Amino acid sequence: MSIEETVFLDSIPVFIVTTGTFDMELKIYIACRNGYVYLFKNGKISSSFNVRIESKPLGLVKLDKTIILAGMNKNLYSFYNKGRLNFIKTLPAEITDIQKMEIKQSKNIQCVLVALKTGDIMMFNDKHHIDTI
Repeated sequence: MSIEETVFLDSIPVFIVTTGTFDMELKIYIACRNGYVYLFKNGKISSSFNVRIESKPLGLVKLDKTIILAGMNKNLYSFYNKGRLNFIKTLPAEITDIQKMEIKQSKNIQCVLVALKTGDIMMFNDKHHIDTI
């Protein structure tokens, strides 16, 4: 196996999420320590994808139509796949982790679980808070 592409970013990458297959439609979302998220596709960094959060990222999750970022400033950010802001939610405590949860039944449901410093885990479906565990 050889190196296909080398990419230089303005900051240190801290989270990477991929979608698609290596041969077709490969997209790599890269969240960096400076708060920028870069989209690598078609062998280069996309210049039209412009995502930045106001703090350092704590997590990155890719859903079907959005990417979700957790910030050190207690905010949960959602951006559409093309980079447009969907929503910002300020949470009641500092975020420690985020993960995607998929429920596959007759209808595919994707939620985001957000772990807080208080020990609570909040569940979101898009911008809607569903439950706190």
